[in-house]
Amino acid sequence: MERTLVAIWTSLLLLGAFAPGCNSGHSGADTHFESDVASESPDGKSQMDQDIPTTVEPPAAGCLTFSGGPLYFLPTPVEAENSIGLTLTSCDFDGNRIVGAKILPADAPFALEDPAGDWDPESEEWVVPAWQQKQLQVVFRPTEPSPIVNGAVEPFTATLHLEYHFENGSQDVIESADIVLSGQGVRSDCITAIVTPTKQVTSPLAVRLDGLSSISPAGPVTGFQWTVTGPSGATQVFHPSATTATAVFATDTAGPYEVTLDVADESGTPQCGTAPVKVALDGVKFEPSPPDATVGLEVLLHWRTPGDWHYEDGELVSNVDLHLVHDWAGGPDLDDDGLPDGWFDTPYDCWAGNPGPHWGVNEPGSTDDPDFFGDEVPQGPEQILLPKPEDLPYRIGVHYRDDHGLGPVFARIIVYFHGEIVMDSPELLLWELDLWEVATVHWPEQTVTPVTGEGGDSKILNDYSNPYEQ
Repeated sequence: MERTLVAIWTSLLLLGAFAPGCNSGHSGADTHFESDVASESPDGKSQMDQDIPTTVEPPAAGCLTFSGGPLYFLPTPVEAENSIGLTLTSCDFDGNRIVGAKILPADAPFALEDPAGDWDPESEEWVVPAWQQKQLQVVFRPTEPSPIVNGAVEPFTATLHLEYHFENGSQDVIESADIVLSGQGVRSDCITAIVTPTKQVTSPLAVRLDGLSSISPAGPVTGFQWTVTGPSGATQVFHPSATTATAVFATDTAGPYEVTLDVADESGTPQCGTAPVKVALDGVKFEPSPPDATVGLEVLLHWRTPGDWHYEDGELVSNVDLHLVHDWAGGPDLDDDGLPDGWFDTPYDCWAGNPGPHWGVNEPGSTDDPDFFGDEVPQGPEQILLPKPEDLPYRIGVHYRDDHGLGPVFARIIVYFHGEIVMDSPELLLWELDLWEVATVHWPEQTVTPVTGEGGDSKILNDYSNPYEQ
């Protein structure tokens, strides 16, 4: 098969965690990789236009500089290849002779190469001349698809180990640096549908379905179709629909269910054969996780419905939604305060209809994204966890979406910072389609300020419908 090469160049800066007098910058937070197009960094520059340091102040001792940290490769078809450029700069008057450059383990599907193909960086010693640069590339060549473990693609990982030396007075000092490599190998001839189910249920029984990990060799996965089979006669409901990347499946009958996801991309790539995922829905009640000191921000919504005398019997009950809105949220200005409301704005409003949005740094394992739990619980509670808030304000809201003829509810909000209660609101009476703007959370100040309307009372917007559903 003809190999596909996508070259992505980035300068790498690591100042002397490995040399006296240099400051360490061994982090992947500022490194982003895109295929065929240049990504933008937080300062607005194209990744391909980032300045490569060519002159720096002489450090106290020799050092080698490069920036970034873990190198995350785009999903790559089997037998194709993807590369990330690596620029090393010597900030030593005498240059740095590379003693060793190895990919570990040796059988990992990664390689360190000279872009011109004139020499092998892993088998030869080489020099970065003083105050000059050496360009290399790390290449990812998967020979098989990455395994799928617990509904998620398990990436191939390896370590690029560099050893180099410099002279410090009369001493010849050898230092080393390790860079983590990670990449997913995907089928080259078809789309792989990946289903991640998460139970968080009571009556009516429900499960959250996530297909965002599905991967295509031809580009983004753009089409989703969920199908669930289960006990005969069971009622089935998908929220917001059966054609979204994430959906909540709810039913009224306990038992075993099989979930199938059909996916598509814009190129019409066929789908790989995918076995159904089995889910047992047994009616176990959702309980919010206890306060956790490692979670920066937790918001909990409780409510009760005086007009509902039989909420335990599985009938439809009052539908109340908890919202956490990011400062970047947009949308219409229905309250006429001169600013976008932000409610229901995807992806910057986390609620039942957008339960796992990607905010902040888009990297595997990042903790600056919120998670929503509990929409399937008829009488509550609902919970949003944001382990590591960004340095900006967030807004908390409660929307009474549907009363199902049961009348008003009494809603209560509890806010935690690192496991400690910082706000416990009194119960507030809400009628159908009321939107209660509860409070604003300020980070990193770690303060919470109740929102008030005219006269200093709680701010409630009446007859507030989802503007994106009208």
